[in-house]
Amino acid sequence: MANYDGLVLVAGASGDVGRRVVKTLLQEGIAVRALVRNKAKAAELEKLGASVVLIDLTDEVNAPKILKKAMEGVTAVISALGTRQPFSFTNGLRQVDYFGNRRLVDAALAAGVNHFILNSTMGLASPPTIFKPFSFPFYPKWEAEAYLVQSGLTYTIIRPGGLVNSDAELKGPAGWKHSPVLATAKLNGEDGFGGFGRIHRQDVAELLVKSLWTEATHKRIFEALDRASVRANDRAKILKGVFQN
Repeated sequence: MANYDGLVLVAGASGDVGRRVVKTLLQEGIAVRALVRNKAKAAELEKLGASVVLIDLTDEVNAPKILKKAMEGVTAVISALGTRQPFSFTNGLRQVDYFGNRRLVDAALAAGVNHFILNSTMGLASPPTIFKPFSFPFYPKWEAEAYLVQSGLTYTIIRPGGLVNSDAELKGPAGWKHSPVLATAKLNGEDGFGGFGRIHRQDVAELLVKSLWTEATHKRIFEALDRASVRANDRAKILKGVFQN
C-alpha cells in the first residue's frame, strides 16, 4: 500500500531532480502527472508509467489554459522547475523560477490542490545583500517561495545545497555514506545552516516525495545538506525525527 493516496503533478519532470522525483513516486505506487516541454523527454517519462502533459510554463498566454486542465484530479504538486539558461531573457531564472512557479501556484489554488512542495535552493536572502552575493541571481527563487507562502496553500519548501550524483562529490571522509539532514529555515532573515554544502540529487527527490505524507514538513521551510557537508559549528542545527520513514 502506498504511503500517499492521490495524484501528484510534477513540474520540471524531465530535469535532473524532477526525473528522480517521478521515478521515486512511481516506485512508491503513487500516480504521477508529469509536466514537460520536450517531446522526446515526455516519451521517456511515459515509458516509466507517468501520464505526461506538454507545456511551456514561460508562455503567459497558453500555460494557464493548459494548467487548468492538467490540475484536474490533482491532490498535490511537486515543483522541481529549473533552467539551464539562467541569464536567458526568455528562459532565465525569473521567467522559469518565478513566473513559472507563480503560474503553478495560481492553478493549484484555483483547483483546490491540498499541498504544494517546492524545490528551491540554499543561500537565499531577502533582500539580497553584498554579504550574500549568491542570493542575487537566485532572487527569483525567493520570490517564488514568498508567493507560495502567501498564497494560502499548504506548502513545503526544500532548499538543497549544491547538487551532486556521487559520494565522491560530497567530499566527505573516507568510507562516508551519504545521509541527508535538515535545518529549519525562514522566508526572511538569516537561518538554516551557516554555510554552503552539497547533497545527492536522489536524496533531494526523496525528501520532496516524503513531504507528501509527512505532516511535520507542512507549512515549513528547510535547508537540506548531506551530513558530510555540515560544518562542525552548525551540527547542532540538524533536525532529527522529521521524516520517520
